[in-house]
Amino acid sequence: MEQRRILFVIDEIWSTSSGGTERQLAQMVKLATKNGYHAEVAVLRNPVIEVEKQLGCTVHDCGLSKIFSMSGTLSMFRFWRWLHQRRFHVVRTFFVDANLIVPVIARLAGVPVVIGSRRNTNSWMSNRRGALQRFSNLFATRIVANCTQVKQAVIRTEKSPAAKIDVIYNGIDLLPFESVTGRRQRVRKKLGIRDDAILIGNLSRLDKIKGVDTFVKAAALVHRELPSVVFVAVGEGGERQRLEQMIASSGLASSFFLPGNSTDVAGYLEAFDVAVLSSNAEGFSNSILEYMAAGLPTIATDVGGNSEALGNCGVLVRVGDHEALAKEITALVEDEPRRRLLGEAAKKRAQQEFDISGIEVELRNYYERLLAETTK
Repeated sequence: MEQRRILFVIDEIWSTSSGGTERQLAQMVKLATKNGYHAEVAVLRNPVIEVEKQLGCTVHDCGLSKIFSMSGTLSMFRFWRWLHQRRFHVVRTFFVDANLIVPVIARLAGVPVVIGSRRNTNSWMSNRRGALQRFSNLFATRIVANCTQVKQAVIRTEKSPAAKIDVIYNGIDLLPFESVTGRRQRVRKKLGIRDDAILIGNLSRLDKIKGVDTFVKAAALVHRELPSVVFVAVGEGGERQRLEQMIASSGLASSFFLPGNSTDVAGYLEAFDVAVLSSNAEGFSNSILEYMAAGLPTIATDVGGNSEALGNCGVLVRVGDHEALAKEITALVEDEPRRRLLGEAAKKRAQQEFDISGIEVELRNYYERLLAETTK
């Protein structure tokens, strides 16, 4: 029997640890390979050599820096020709531009199953972009949303029929988040904080959409009442300079750290006492799943699928409400038994609902069902 070939297409990727979608992509490549597929990745623009080693598969450079241009048209033609030659059985797309152009190119190249991915609530989508996406969706076999809230947003903004959209939650490999002797102390030593300090952590890109500025404002309020509490935002992005200025002007220079991206996500989470996600918009947050897998009490903004992920195992606050966020942080800092109970409940929920082993079976059956339907 011919080995199934699957191609994952993403706009760009700087590192498999630079964001939630990037981490999910690496996970999907691993799962596809484990299930007997030959997996490859195509990057529309800005390929990074190190990513190929991180993903453990071939990464193809599409050279598509600008879609609506003569050079973009030529790059799309070359990509079509390459796809036609490679004869993939499944193509799955991630991010804005890949979701927009690749379904059309892939179907014209003869790919039998083309799956679009939706991982946010399309809060950025203009009417023009929505119309273009609706046309592209005609070429997609199915669209996968990573939570119910995202599915509803796609129905609303893209006018896609509900019957064409499937909800498959992100999964998480729980094993890396088990406690490791000495890891908590090692990470804290790296940050330069005491073992007994209360550390409030945020795992996010430093982008406006992630609302890390709200976290900084909340930290400033908490610091006035509880000056021994320490804060960290693990990630990188265009907001770094502004956040550094906010931290300095708020008197948090010795209490708030921005260590940048890290491949040691589990290590940082083990060093946290409370986890925060202060996003202005979300799909189904990988950071929250990682917080839960690590057994952390979590405070998150009530956007996207955050409530779907946490259930009754976390605390929700309004978007941009730094005062409410500060109040909830203070309450958890001062209530160690509640922190423990919330963390235990979150870990149990992650094990029962989002364990990657269950998602692996769901994805394998999903791909095989769609392929079987195309051969009828």
